[in-house]
Amino acid sequence: SAYNWLGLSAYILGYIEEAYNLFYNAYQKAERGSFERSRSAFWLYKITRDTQYLKTLRVEDPIGYYSLRLGIKPMWVEGEVWDTSSSKRFYEMGKIVERIAGYNYARGFYLKDVPSAYAHAKDLIRSGNFQKASLVLEHIYKVSSKDKGIPRWWGKMAFPYEKRFFSHLIDSASKTFRVDPLLFVSIVREESRFNPKTTSPAGAIGLAQVMPENVKEFSKTFKKRVKNPYEPKINLMIGAWEISKYLNIFQDYYLALACYNAGCGALNRWLCDYEYERLDFDVFVDVIPYNETRAYVRRVMRSYWVYKSLYLP
Repeated sequence: SAYNWLGLSAYILGYIEEAYNLFYNAYQKAERGSFERSRSAFWLYKITRDTQYLKTLRVEDPIGYYSLRLGIKPMWVEGEVWDTSSSKRFYEMGKIVERIAGYNYARGFYLKDVPSAYAHAKDLIRSGNFQKASLVLEHIYKVSSKDKGIPRWWGKMAFPYEKRFFSHLIDSASKTFRVDPLLFVSIVREESRFNPKTTSPAGAIGLAQVMPENVKEFSKTFKKRVKNPYEPKINLMIGAWEISKYLNIFQDYYLALACYNAGCGALNRWLCDYEYERLDFDVFVDVIPYNETRAYVRRVMRSYWVYKSLYLP
């Protein structure tokens, strides 16, 4: 939303009343539950401390980045808060359409209602396609009411932490390099959607999306020949080693993540350009110059907070 960007600019320059008006325009115009509405509600709350904006975030997007950043705790509930047991006729229709015409034609049937989308997400996870499953699960979250909480089954499906999603290898690599395992699983979720064979357009590979130069550096540092950097165990070791270096340098999750995604050269330039020591930290996150890195930091931190709420006692 242009209004959110203008509001942020006014806020940075100290024109707080003008910032409020611009954020409020964005808030009014944005679709309920959308990212831009959550973003404007966040900044309106920071300016006014009016709890109506906290309520908006809690009701419309309780596990969004901006809600979790403000300390809103997800309300996980047991049982059928969202209907998953009603007729799955659209799911059955979708399976027929997919066989005849392909997935793109069937997708609309699968997403027609929550029971059908739920059945489809389970199929995708069973087949090992968490990439598509996560999109279906986000759709379920978006179209469902959060007034009575979020079902725990949805959280465990959308943010898995189990052996078939390499949790044992993630734990081992995290322990070796003293990385918070819930941070590292969040990185893996956002980097590869748990697909060990994935390669990015930039050349990053495997579960942790490590770059070939990092593989070479790891091999040289530990005097260990890496035959197959896609292999989950070694890929995760390299990824955990890399993020541990950045955590040791910056002592901050956000900055380490920005470095992991964009490189430390870019991050150091931004810290100088924005006089980081004097900048509101939330402003810094929202004005990271690379769109991909800005979104990446938010996504990983969102996942991290969700994982903590689901898996820590």
